Amino acid sequence: MRSDQDDKHMPLWKKIGLIVLFFGPLMSGVLGRALKGRPVYNGEEFETLLCAGARAAQGNTMYPPAKAFSCAQYDTVASYLYIPWPAQGLHGLVSMLGSSIITGIYAILFFAAIFAAIWIPIFRRVPYATVMERIPFAGMLTGSIILWGNIAGLVYGVIALIALVAHRAPLLFVTVIGVSGSLKQVWLCLLTVVLFLPRPWWQRLSLFSLGALIGLLPTYLFVSSGSSEVQAWMEILRFYALEDLPGQGFLGWLRFVGIDHDSLLNTWLWLPFAVLMVGSGLGIAEKFKLTPQQRVWLGLAVGSLLIPRVVSYEFFLFAPGMVLTMHCAKEVGKKWISWLVYGACALTLLFNIGDLGDYAILPLTFACALAIAITGVPYMVLGVSHLLPQRFVKQLEN
Repeated sequence: MRSDQDDKHMPLWKKIGLIVLFFGPLMSGVLGRALKGRPVYNGEEFETLLCAGARAAQGNTMYPPAKAFSCAQYDTVASYLYIPWPAQGLHGLVSMLGSSIITGIYAILFFAAIFAAIWIPIFRRVPYATVMERIPFAGMLTGSIILWGNIAGLVYGVIALIALVAHRAPLLFVTVIGVSGSLKQVWLCLLTVVLFLPRPWWQRLSLFSLGALIGLLPTYLFVSSGSSEVQAWMEILRFYALEDLPGQGFLGWLRFVGIDHDSLLNTWLWLPFAVLMVGSGLGIAEKFKLTPQQRVWLGLAVGSLLIPRVVSYEFFLFAPGMVLTMHCAKEVGKKWISWLVYGACALTLLFNIGDLGDYAILPLTFACALAIAITGVPYMVLGVSHLLPQRFVKQLEN
C-alpha cells in the first residue's frame, strides 16, 4: 500500500507552516519556559525514582499518601507509582556513581529517546504514509513531556527503535515490552502488536504470553510478598490512575459521560472494547494485506488505544498506524474517515493551545477508535482466518 499523496507537490512554506502549527503546543511549552528564564527540563519524574530509592534505603515508605512524597536531597513532590525494583536498582547505581552522574546520563538518554520517539513515527520516510499525513498527530504533544523527564519518554523512544525490527525480531520486541510493562503494567497492551504479525497463531499467542509473563511476574512477586508496602502502593496507584487523572482514552471517555471511577462498568465495558479494537485491527491487517512492518505500526496504534488511562506522552507511536487505517478506509469508499480523524486532530490542537489539558486529546482518541472500528469490523472474521477452514475463508474473500 502506497500513500496516494505526495509531499513533493506541497509548497515548502506550507510544509513548514503545518509543522510549526501542529508542533505548536510542544514548541511553545519549551520556548515559553526558555524565554521566561525557567528550566526547560527539570527531570522531576526521574528524581522521583531516585527519591523513592533513597526513602526505601532509609527505612521510610516509598508510597506515602498523595502530595506527601518528598526527599531532602531531591527536588520532587511527585508520588512514586511503580513497583519497588526500579527505584531500588537506581539507588544502587547512585551509591556507586553518585546522583549527579546518574541524573546526567539519564538526561542524555532521555533527550535521545524523545528524538527517536518523534522522528521515527512522524518524520522517517515510509512508502505508505507521507510526513505531512502524520504531522497533524503531533498536536497531541505538549511541553510537559520534556519538562518532567517522565520515564515514559525513554521507554517510548526505545520502543520506537525496536518497532523498526519487530516484524523480524518479535522475541526482542516482546522482551522490551515485557520489561516496560514491569514498570507500568498497562504498557503490556502494546503486546497487541504480536497478535497482528503474519505468523501462525500458536506463535502469536506464545509471544504474547511470554511478554505478559515478563511484565507481570515482578508485580506478582511484589504483591504476593506480604510487604507492608503493597497496600500503600495499591492505594496511591488507585488515587492517581482512577480518581485524580483518568487520562485521555477509555477511562477519560467514561468519566466524561458520568461513569464514576468506582463503577464496575469500567472493567465490563473495557473488555468488549478491547475485543472490538483487536478484532477490527486484525480485520484491517488481513483484508488489506498489510506488510509485516505495517502490521507493527497498526498494532502500536491499537495497543495505545487499549491503555485505559492513556496520557499524551503515550501517543508518540500513534501516527503511522492511523494513517494506514485512513488509507484502508478510503479503499473501501470511506474517505470521510480521514475528515473525522484530521478534524479531531485540529480540535485537539485547539484544545492544547487553549490549555484544556484534561480534555484536549479525548476527541482524537475517540475518533481514532471509531475509525478503526468502522474500517475493520466488516472484516473481523478475516482477522482470525488462520483459525478457520480455508473454504470458508475463500468465500469471505470473494
